[in-house]
Amino acid sequence: MAGFALGLNRALLPWKRAGVDCMLCEESEIKGLRALCRPTPSALPRQTAPAPSVSVNSSTPVRTRVQERAGVETVRRAPVTESGRACRAPVRPPVEDTPVRSSTFVPLDRWPESWKRLLERTVRTPLLLWSYPALRDDLSGRSSRERSNALRRLFADLQLPKGSHAFWPLAPLYGPEGPEQETRPDCDGQFFHSGVRVLRPRTVLLLCEQIPPELGLPSIGVMQSVIHNGVRFVRLHGVDSLAKDMVHRPARHTQLVQFLRTLCQ
Repeated sequence: MAGFALGLNRALLPWKRAGVDCMLCEESEIKGLRALCRPTPSALPRQTAPAPSVSVNSSTPVRTRVQERAGVETVRRAPVTESGRACRAPVRPPVEDTPVRSSTFVPLDRWPESWKRLLERTVRTPLLLWSYPALRDDLSGRSSRERSNALRRLFADLQLPKGSHAFWPLAPLYGPEGPEQETRPDCDGQFFHSGVRVLRPRTVLLLCEQIPPELGLPSIGVMQSVIHNGVRFVRLHGVDSLAKDMVHRPARHTQLVQFLRTLCQ
């Protein structure tokens, strides 16, 4: 009988070589052929124990499948330290929490009436709480058209839902006599942090070239943040710089919009 190629396992070759004659063999001969068909231990595929799944978090496993060959899975395992724990890339916290002394806050029942009236007009729990040195002037009826237009344009580009924005000045508003007759400081850390604590925003945006020291905040770079008493503070360029970027540096303005949208996610 002419030979022909069959896609058979190596263990079946004795049966193939025997051909149809094996069907006529005595029972003792068939047992011998069966013994030849049993693969030796060295011929068996080596099984690898599955690597323990070690993950940085619940959704990102460390081990990944590299290749699959002959039904045996090869995996890449995370490096293991001497203590037996899997190594993982150091995750640097973006910010550090710096606590504020309790004396910094003024209880709500001890707020002056002018503070309470300002609080009543301010959105609670906003996504973004805006503040800058000239905000007291803008809220006291001495606003600048350039600043107003710049902020209006920025809010329109952000396209956030209603109630996402709120304003809280660095110092209490001016009284009826105006700033010329008042000696209030340009920044009042106790007033500012007391308002932030009650408003509970997700992020506080400080639009100023330098952080006022009265706020007691650590140094913050532009478009960087710190966690201060459980609140995220982010510093941006001043309002005047933002207005110039809209006209002369549109790419920088687009980058700012994308950055602020990320903060609101």
